[in-house]
Amino acid sequence: MTSICKAAYLLSMVLSLSGCVLDGARSHSTALEDVDNDNLHTLFINGKTTKRDVLIKLGPPLNNKGDIATLIWLYHYRHEKRPLFLPKVGPLAGQDKTLSLRFDEKGVLADAVLIDKAAN
Repeated sequence: MTSICKAAYLLSMVLSLSGCVLDGARSHSTALEDVDNDNLHTLFINGKTTKRDVLIKLGPPLNNKGDIATLIWLYHYRHEKRPLFLPKVGPLAGQDKTLSLRFDEKGVLADAVLIDKAAN
């Protein structure tokens, strides 16, 4: 086998294994996985989205344990990548998202804030 073939074989093995190695643990609400600051206000519209709409999209919030009467609902999503050989920085670290939804007394969304950062 030539050295070029050996290098190509080795590279293909490393790349195929890295797909398994870079996958990581997901926790909390995976419904937040596709929510970002670009689509936040199209998914959750201030003055229009109701608590019922949010329950259908995301399920129950973390902070009120079944008491849907509270005015602030919190959701959390964390996807932590676990690379074996690479430092956990930037996109290799994964995602950590926190969504805060504030409702008015009628149960209609007043404000939505998403904090999206790299997982530590």
